[in-house]
Formats: sequence, structure tokens, C-alpha cells
Amino acid sequence: MPSLGLKNNLAVSSSGVVRSTDYWVEMDGISDYVSLSSSFNSYFDAKDWSISAWIYHSGDTGTIFSTGHISSGNAFRFQITSDKLKFYFGQSGTYVSGTASSSLTDNTWYQVGITHDDSEETVKFYVNGSVTDTFTKNIPGVVHDTNARIGSLAESATSGELTGRIANVAIFSDLVTSGEMSNLASAHSYDATSIGNCVGWWRMGAGTEAGSGNTIYDMSANSNNGTLQGGTIEQGTIE
Repeated sequence: MPSLGLKNNLAVSSSGVVRSTDYWVEMDGISDYVSLSSSFNSYFDAKDWSISAWIYHSGDTGTIFSTGHISSGNAFRFQITSDKLKFYFGQSGTYVSGTASSSLTDNTWYQVGITHDDSEETVKFYVNGSVTDTFTKNIPGVVHDTNARIGSLAESATSGELTGRIANVAIFSDLVTSGEMSNLASAHSYDATSIGNCVGWWRMGAGTEAGSGNTIYDMSANSNNGTLQGGTIEQGTIE
């Protein structure tokens, strides 16, 4: 990732591109999360979908995105477990999961992504725009019975909390290509809605939500706004 300097509250990349200061949500791992206004029940199913996020984790375990209840056997999670990316699906007691082969380093910014190709029955992890792991999995349809969350398990505010920072979370109801994932990794401020079928995009303070209290606006056309619980919106430079 290019080195960045801060000048007059503007971040200047080594390529000379000037952009505004970066924003993120800071989470301390104790009941901090963003509660979304949708379960996204129609998206995380036996179909194509993708997620991208920027994370800076300080603990070995934490949730990036989740929906559903593990207690009812119907849930989806994209998370970090023992410093490794992991996905988990459950439907009526049928469970499918996969764990990355390599660990992420604490206190380091990463763009991370996950895609599901339904026709190929594959799930892929991306780190900084590159594929790191591919899993052949038959993903079950998941019935989500609770609104989704960023930063903790959807079923509990005190389980699976992320310790660290999270920014620019985007959900797509389609298969994001490797080139598009590379674009999402090229800059924290990359416009996720320029990629087709973006159904949710939370910039964590860098959009119209700046200065609006605990509302985290969905910058896609779907208005699935989130409510920040416990965490704080911070600003600086992601590098």
C-alpha cells in the first residue's frame, strides 16, 4: 500500500492523489458494534454474493459481519478466529465453514474480502485485493431471523466483538471479480457503488454521516442505515 502523509487535513498518497482524511469506527471489544436495519436475508443464500471491509484488529478473534442466530442453527458470519479469516454458515443444524491458511498481523490495516460463486460452489478469501484461499463448499440457504451487525455477533452484543478498527464495509449481491476486489483494496475511499449490485456500503464517518451522532449511513441506494453502539468514529490516515 502506498505510504501516506497528512497535510492540512488531507491525505496525500505517494502517487500525488489528494483525498480527505480517513474515518473508521474504533471498537474496544466490549459491547461495541454497528447494528444494521436489515437482516440481508435475501442476499446471503445459495447465490452469488461478496463482502469487502477494511480492518485493523488488535485481538485474535472478532466479528467483521454477521447475521442470524447460531442458537437456532441459522446464521452467517465473516470473522477473525485466532488471527485468521473464517466464514461460517448454519441452516437448521447443517454447518459449513472455512478458515484461512495464513494469519493476519495485529495492529495492521488490511482490506479483506469474501466472495461466493454459486455455480462453481466456491468461497474465496481476499487480502489486500489478492485471493489467499479458495474453498469448495455447497453453501446452504440461510434463514436470518435478526438484523445484521458489523463488529459483533448478530445474536449477542457481548459475543464475538471486534477489538480494533473497521472501515468501508461493502456488501454486493453479486460475484465481485478479482479486478474489482483489487480496486476496493487500492484505496480506503474507493467508491463501492461504482461496482454493480452494491446493496450496502458503510463508510463509518467519511460520507454524509460525518458529525451525525451514532448513525452510520448506508451510502448505497438501499438506505440500510446502521446505529453505532458503544464504539466511536475516529479519523486519521489509513496506511
